[in-house]
Amino acid sequence: MITKGVKIRIKELWERFKSHFRPKRIKDFWAHYGLGLIDRIGKNHVFLEASGLAFSIIVCIVPFVLIVFAVLGFVLESPTIRVEINNFIDRLIPYSDAAETVKQIVFERAQEFKVNKNIAGIFGILGLLWASSRLFSSMRTILNISYKNRLGGSIFGDVVAKLRDLAMVLLVLFYFLLATTVIPGLAVLEKVTEDSTILEFLHIQFVGDIIVQAASFIILTFAFFVIYYFVPQAKIPLKVILVSALWGAFFWGIAEYLFRIYINNFVNLKRIYGAYVLFIVAVFWIFYTSVVLIVGAEIGQLYRERLRKREKEARKEQVAET
Repeated sequence: MITKGVKIRIKELWERFKSHFRPKRIKDFWAHYGLGLIDRIGKNHVFLEASGLAFSIIVCIVPFVLIVFAVLGFVLESPTIRVEINNFIDRLIPYSDAAETVKQIVFERAQEFKVNKNIAGIFGILGLLWASSRLFSSMRTILNISYKNRLGGSIFGDVVAKLRDLAMVLLVLFYFLLATTVIPGLAVLEKVTEDSTILEFLHIQFVGDIIVQAASFIILTFAFFVIYYFVPQAKIPLKVILVSALWGAFFWGIAEYLFRIYINNFVNLKRIYGAYVLFIVAVFWIFYTSVVLIVGAEIGQLYRERLRKREKEARKEQVAET
């Protein structure tokens, strides 16, 4: 039986919930976040920054591809490995035309790299360390602008920043290996549930889709969180980082879903772009990911400024009461 105190508490929570949807609150929210984001995108030249960041990512892809082909040169002899690579590409790239193009490129180039796989691996590792360091240096500069970090230059600070960049390279490689292990594992779990009569009766296929989507969102959110936490030189509040990461993952997931609908229902990219379909899709996603990364930081900074404003108003009220 609900006591009188609980009823009063529920009523207070309901009134507080309704207060967030009053016209004035909605107007203030839009003015701060909507118009504020538009203003910051223009002032900070977000699309120009995203173009530079996308170029740095593309430069990193070149040595990374060398490493991938060097590894494939060692393991591609096994028929089982070839099947697993085919399945992984199908899961990684949901667009059949692009996936087939990737498979063709991977297996043809892997055969060519068998002879010089050791040299390719060495050059790939050295190139990736250099290019990734430049990438995180650019990313750090952009995020410092977005979060309005005012930092004085020093030799010690530059050395620490370079060490952080190298650490981020190793962290990204570890995270990539982890992600490529978890996602196929979820796919295997989904396949097992499809073959089970009991789980099929419980409509586990629908539940499995939700689990895969939720896992993908969590992986994306964690990736954005790690970037926002480690890359900027100044310490950012965890609440601000979490808001940035959630919005970044949300925007990325929405765009991926809409783009998949567009590809599957409205257009055949291979018919339009021919052999360049993979390049077009890859460049689009690299640029969009760069935009999302910066926009997430801008939203986080707007949230940070709103928190500061509320804290300032609360202090004024306390002073007025005393």
